[in-house]
Amino acid sequence: MLKSKRKTKGIMIPHRRWKILPLENAEKVRNLLLEKGGKEEKPTSAYEKWRIRFKNSTFILYTTGTLYSTPSSEKEVEELREEIDQIVGGPWVPPTRDILIGMDEVGKGEILGYIHVIGVYLPSRLFHEISPLLSVTDTKQTHSFPYWEKIFQEIFPFFKKGLYFLEERIHPKEIDEFNINQLLDRAYTRILNKFLRNLKFKATRITIDDYGIGKELGNLLKNLEDKGMEVMVMPKADDHYLEVRIASLLGKIQREKVMKEINERRGYQIRGLSPGSGNTGDKNTMEWLKAWYNSGQQWPWFVRQSFSPVRKIEGKTGKVKKSSLP
Repeated sequence: MLKSKRKTKGIMIPHRRWKILPLENAEKVRNLLLEKGGKEEKPTSAYEKWRIRFKNSTFILYTTGTLYSTPSSEKEVEELREEIDQIVGGPWVPPTRDILIGMDEVGKGEILGYIHVIGVYLPSRLFHEISPLLSVTDTKQTHSFPYWEKIFQEIFPFFKKGLYFLEERIHPKEIDEFNINQLLDRAYTRILNKFLRNLKFKATRITIDDYGIGKELGNLLKNLEDKGMEVMVMPKADDHYLEVRIASLLGKIQREKVMKEINERRGYQIRGLSPGSGNTGDKNTMEWLKAWYNSGQQWPWFVRQSFSPVRKIEGKTGKVKKSSLP
């Protein structure tokens, strides 16, 4: 495993988390920590199996099999984390090709806004530099815009080193009219075709988060695989592939930018309410939808009128029959 060249002394490195399922791996990690001079501490809850203090980081093994290391500014802690990676595997599947293409979409299940489809081009030489920055981000959680903006600023320097991304936005009007998976197939195909202009097949790995890929995109991926590309299609790919996590993160940032602009526009505010996050679990969003409908105004462009929560507010029942793409 390649060693990180990051200078960690004096810089606070985020916490780390590993999933250790086999008991023998947990015991190997415990022994390693003690051999390096770690000091055992008493567990603070029934959910902790053990905790060991090493330098300024505490390593905790939970009964779920998860190992957690608190933030640290010590170079020795980062080096020890790399040794743990060698025992249990790092948070990401390591690079197998020179170029890593990761693809993911954000906003598919929301009732407001675009679906943002992102493709990321990650040179494998940047893998070990970026990995520590993103190992603790969770794009499935709701956070404020400044949270996502801060993470974007942390990875921004890598855009000058070869990292870049492409984006396709699927408009709510299209989402209301056509099959979503077919729209995703077409968006991913467009992004891939743009990438292909500068890719060497045998030097590239493509990983896509599986949403139920259709025939059009499936045929393209099969063709690329036949030409020597490594192609990975799997559910929850952003939990295992760094390049897909970056795509997921950038999609989240792009969506948050759009939603921030929508919420700040006075014309979309009503009775002291703004549209909110666009998630069905967001009470603010649901209250805004009801208030807007009761005002008698037409829905703004960003409302997905085919989605059941919106139809329920309108007093409509049944699912909307959507068309296939021409």
